[in-house]
This record gives sequence, C-alpha cells and structure tokens, in this order.
Amino acid sequence: MLHTPATRLFRAGTAVSPYLAAWHREFAALPAGESVPVELWFDRGELPPLREHLRLPLHPDPAERHLAGRYVAALANNILCVHGAQAIAIRTPHRETAREVRSALEGHLLLHPGRFSSMPIDALHGLIRRVYGTGLTVFDDPRQATRLRQRQAPPPPSPVTAPAPPRPGLALAVNIGQHLTRLALVRIHPDGRFEVRGLEHLETWPSETGPCLEALIHRLRLRLGILAVAAGSAIEAVGLSIAATVAGGTVLAVPGCGLFAACPAERLADAAAWPWRLARELLPGRPAAVVNDGLAQAVFAYRHGGALEAVPNGEPGDLLSLRLGACPSVHRLDGQGRAAPGFHEYGWLITRHNPDTAFEAFFATLHPALSHFGPALAARELGLLRQYRLPHEAAIPFFRQALEHGDAALRRDAGRVFGVMGAHLAMLAGELSRHRPLSVIRVLGSRANRLDARSFAAMAAGFAGFAENQGLPLARVSLELLEDSSAVAGLVGAAHLALGQAAFPPAAALPSRPTAP
Repeated sequence: MLHTPATRLFRAGTAVSPYLAAWHREFAALPAGESVPVELWFDRGELPPLREHLRLPLHPDPAERHLAGRYVAALANNILCVHGAQAIAIRTPHRETAREVRSALEGHLLLHPGRFSSMPIDALHGLIRRVYGTGLTVFDDPRQATRLRQRQAPPPPSPVTAPAPPRPGLALAVNIGQHLTRLALVRIHPDGRFEVRGLEHLETWPSETGPCLEALIHRLRLRLGILAVAAGSAIEAVGLSIAATVAGGTVLAVPGCGLFAACPAERLADAAAWPWRLARELLPGRPAAVVNDGLAQAVFAYRHGGALEAVPNGEPGDLLSLRLGACPSVHRLDGQGRAAPGFHEYGWLITRHNPDTAFEAFFATLHPALSHFGPALAARELGLLRQYRLPHEAAIPFFRQALEHGDAALRRDAGRVFGVMGAHLAMLAGELSRHRPLSVIRVLGSRANRLDARSFAAMAAGFAGFAENQGLPLARVSLELLEDSSAVAGLVGAAHLALGQAAFPPAAALPSRPTAP
C-alpha cells in the first residue's frame, strides 16, 4: 500500500499499492503544507470542458516524482477514454510542478505510449484525431487553463422526469461484434415486453473472407433482405449496433483497430459508412439507428432490468451495464436513460499499477480482465491454470463446473477465479463513481461465458470484498444479473433506439468533423 507520512508520499522499502483506488486516496490526503493543488482542464471542443482536481507532492524526491507522473497520466488516460478531449491544460500555482506534469503527460501518453498500459493507446489517439481533426496537445501555460475555466458553465438543472415509455413496433436489428454477428426481427410490445424472432448468428470473420467489414456487409445484406421480405411492410425501423465507437450516428473507424484492423487507410471512410448504407438500403425512408454495441446493451438493461434506485440526493443514480465480450462492452446511462457525450472506451481504463519489468507496461487496463477471457486471466494470476494443467480456453467451463464440485478446495478455487473478476468490476465502478453516483450495475448473463446465477454470486462476493477492503463508496450500489440476456441485448437495445429516436435519445453526439453518411 502507498503510505503517507507527514512529509513523504511513501517510505523507502514499503510496497506501493497496485490499485489506482488507493492512489486516489493517498494523493488526496497529502498535507496542504507538503503538497500543491493541480487542476487538469480537458478541452472537448464545443462541449463544456472537464476539470480534474488533485494534489501532488511539493518538492518531490525522485521516487515521488516518478509515482506522481504516472498518477497524473493515469487520471488523464481515464478521462480521455470515457469523455474524450483534444487538449489538456495544466493549472497550478507552482510553475515547476506545472512543467513536471506536462513532461509526465507528454512522456507517458505521447512519446512512450507503448510502455504505458497493457492496451495500446494508439486507438485512443486515433479517435481524438477522427473527432477533433488534431492530435492530443498538452499545455502548461496557465492562460490556456484560464480560457477553459471561463468557458465552463454551471450545468443547467435537469428536472427529474419519468423516462419516455418505449415506442412499440417491429424493427430489423443487427449486432456486429468482434467475433460474432447476430440479426433478428425484434418486436417491442406496448407494455414494454420484447420478442426476438428469426435470430441468426454469423461469424464476423469467416476464414474464407478474413477480417474485412465490407465482406460481412455483403453477407448481411442477403440475410437481412430475406428477413425483411418475410416481414414485409410491418417493419418500421432498422437498428444496428456495432463494436466500434459511434458519435452522433457516425462510426469512428480507427486505422488498424478492431473491426477496421485490416482496412487500408484509403478505404477507411468508406468502411465506416457501410453500416449506414446497409441500414438505408434495407428500408429506404424509414427510421434507422447506428449505435455503439455497449450503448445498445445498456438501453436493454435500462428498459428490461427494472426501475433504478434513488441515491442519497433522492434522484435515481446512474446505471452501468456490462457484457463480457471480446473486449469489455460497457456503457453508462443516467436515471432518465440518457447517455453522456464521450468515447465510452472503458476497455482502456486504467485500474492497476504493475511493477516495472523489462517486458510489461506499468499500468493494466480492464481489458481483458472483464472480457470473455477474464476467467482464464484470473486463473493464471492465481496460479490455477498451472495447478490444474489447463489451457486458457478450458478455464471458463472448468471453473464454472467446479463451483458445484464435491471437492471443497476445488470449489474454493473456482470461487476465487470469479471473485477476482468481481474485484475488477469494483475497480471499474470505483473509477466511474468518483464524479457521479451509481445506482445499479447490471451484468448481462451469458451461456457462452457460463455467467449464470452461481458464477455471478462468486463475482458479487469478490465485488463486495474488494470495495470494502479499498474503502470504495459502493455499498449502496445494487449489483444485478440479467440472466441469459447477452445474446439478444444488443439487438433489443438497437431496436429500441431505432423505433424511439424521438422519445428515447440515441447516443449523445461529440463535436465531430465527419458526419453520418
């Protein structure tokens, strides 16, 4: 654990906590006489700027400077992942600290990003360039921070109103994932119930085509056309969710990343337009929505998981939705079901610090800890893959079955595996609750991931234990499982958004240079 004596951030010879949650506490507790306040202002273009306030050691020794630089870079990384920004301006009364903070941000995030975290942040920089038309810039000139502070306006009071009821109707729905694509007809009934008909699964990247989104769109066009003809004029809208960042209806394709990994740079703009072209070709003139898959799944969790609980201020708190996909599929909605503008790239969020080694980055992200690969990663960290002589792909079924095994030691080890995943979920919730309270976390159950009531109970125990041990304010957050919902959540959420665009806002827009095709 980080230790904060009267004059030093930590004592020589003591271990540094691996958890960012502990870093937040220890840096915030630095004595006023031994530290300096620092503000990081994030310029988001047309949107109001964001401010992150922290304290850093005054006149740090080399070890303190080393840790403080990593800390400010971790904070900045997490703001960029969730909210997006084109520039960071530093404001502090101590000029030497301002220069050190700028050096740390540029060194970790711009000059040597490969050593920073376990997920390459080239994708994050690519998103910044796609949205803002420029790369990330860091300023230590206080005038830049003053300019952003003057633009900050107090948020208008948002009246607490009941969310608009779901709009009933029939939608043609598609969910394009990193490995699996699903399509179906989704009927939303007047009482809010849903019905999925004609559900089909396709490999997103079959071996004969390779990772080419254009080839997938061609295959989808044929299969969806058959569904559309069968349903005829009853179809009212097309909803498409995709495992890519979507802002204001625009798919933000980043070179070399995700679904666009194999797309040549000169064809990137066309590749990003394919989902929209598909939607419009299928039902010309009818409502269409193209949204991030995490948002669609969150809409499903919001609409079909029950009412949200009030937080201490009496208003409904935020909902956090999680699906264990190839990468963590996460999104957040407020009490009225609205998504805030931003990147929402939670897989790149930093939660843990790694000791320096010659081969590993010094921060770990949520990917793959909260992905399909999470049980194998947890088992490896606990030494259980070696103990039980398991290959990675066997970890999920083995440890799920072990939860009901007659051997108490084996059951205990299986509980530890899913408990570690619950601890990672608490790390995510802790990061996201620092500025806005969460009311509920809804996890989408999955047959493929063996995420059912038994394995979820072990996750919940790990979540509660970590939150208590780290002093995270999550005791009032409800942790819920929506059983066997993972396969249809993206389809149903996309259908809701396509049918009810006027009544239920789609993904909030960022100020983006490209426009929806």
